Amino acid sequence: EHLMTLTDDKSILDPLNFLREREIVHYQRFGECLEIVQCIQSGSKRRVFSASMRSGR
Repeated sequence: EHLMTLTDDKSILDPLNFLREREIVHYQRFGECLEIVQCIQSGSKRRVFSASMRSGR
């Protein structure tokens, strides 16, 4: 994100923007997986799948 403030060059900003968005999605998916593992380890019967996971997105 800091690099994005240093330039106005679209050929640099576009890949950086893509990488930032991808990192956010990876962080969210890791959080979802961690929640599933924690529920499994605790023996919880609670449903942990989000709407996006059920729809296959």
